[in-house]
Amino acid sequence: AIVTGSFDENEAGSLEVASEIEKAVPALLAKYPGLAIQEHGATRDATAMADTLSWSFPLALLVVYGLLASQLRSFAQPLLALASLPMVVVGAVVGHLVLGYDLTNPSLFGIVAATGVAVNDTLILLHRYNRIRAGDAGLPAIAAIAAAARQRARPILLTTVTTCMGLLPLLYDKSELTAFMVPLVISLGAGLVFASVGVLFLVPAVLLLGDMASGSSLLRNLTKRRPAAQSGAAEEHAAA
Repeated sequence: AIVTGSFDENEAGSLEVASEIEKAVPALLAKYPGLAIQEHGATRDATAMADTLSWSFPLALLVVYGLLASQLRSFAQPLLALASLPMVVVGAVVGHLVLGYDLTNPSLFGIVAATGVAVNDTLILLHRYNRIRAGDAGLPAIAAIAAAARQRARPILLTTVTTCMGLLPLLYDKSELTAFMVPLVISLGAGLVFASVGVLFLVPAVLLLGDMASGSSLLRNLTKRRPAAQSGAAEEHAAA
């Protein structure tokens, strides 16, 4: 037999209903020996979706790491590109809490989508940083990081703003046809907002710490006076 039901979202969320059902299953199995219970419908599809994400998302991250390593010609910098990913998850969770929605499987797909945009923004920042360092080897790392963040802040913020503005109609559409997409929209929009902050502030901080840990001459460059030619080059990079 197939048992179906509906619930009032104003009284309880889907996660709470699923939790109560799971609590009742052991009592039913004890009362009726030989009873077999299988998930069906949306619950079964949600479980299959979660199982797929459990292996496909790590595989996607591995492929992204390989592509970044080939483009940046470094094995360490692609790890910095992943530093903004926790900010995506934090943003998605905060967005759901503020708007009063439960985290669902569409929410996970929104996090995956926001992750791709965050990695792209980080790649833009790292590419500009590498170009600045290559153009002036004597430029302190902190100056190169600050210049790269300042020069790439506009395209990163514009990407976030335009994406969020495009998602707003779906967020406030109350029709049943788009209701299942709202958690995805929340994860994507809020995740991008937090990821932008992470790319512009967290990633440069991690990059600076990595430069200091690698035994570079950062502290020595900060304290010594550079020649006028190098100083002029630094100002040119900062103004570019």
